[in-house]
Amino acid sequence: MAHEIAGICHCRLCAAKFTGPTGLIIQPGAAQNGRVAQYMQDLAGHIITAHPVENKNMELQALEYLGLQRMTLYSTTDKAIMEQRDFLRWKIHQSTLAHRLSDGQMDAASKEFAAQFVDDALNALVTKPIGQDWPEHVKLLRSTLVAAVALKLYGIIEDFRRLIEEPGKYQLQVVTAPGTGSAAPKPS
Repeated sequence: MAHEIAGICHCRLCAAKFTGPTGLIIQPGAAQNGRVAQYMQDLAGHIITAHPVENKNMELQALEYLGLQRMTLYSTTDKAIMEQRDFLRWKIHQSTLAHRLSDGQMDAASKEFAAQFVDDALNALVTKPIGQDWPEHVKLLRSTLVAAVALKLYGIIEDFRRLIEEPGKYQLQVVTAPGTGSAAPKPS
């Protein structure tokens, strides 16, 4: 499977514009498109020369990832090594999460699902369509059920979000020695 790459790229750091061939980034093991490879080299060259600090940070991140990959090939009972391995995994995970759920998104989704769920359940019990001439006690029951189901569902989604995003598992302490941007783990 191949993915197209846009012919025009703008650097997010300085808005420099680069025009290159519309091409395909071929999957590993397939023949390389020379024009695309040159274009990618040009883009990388810009970052290296125009943004050396950001480039250095990317190089350090690449080394951390390589270190994580190597560390996963070993088993150990050394808690310090296990924590370092987990910290590196967590740090990479945090920087590559494609989506994060906000409290507002979770709240809206919970309420929408709860209302539909309760309405479906009540429609199976009440012979009149939703809301049409429902007695007050049924309307109150619906309102109470929607709030209760939404609250429970929000809690479930929040638990999943914590499990997936791992917020606050570690706090980064930036080393302030000149020329370094590395961080050390601090368990929360």
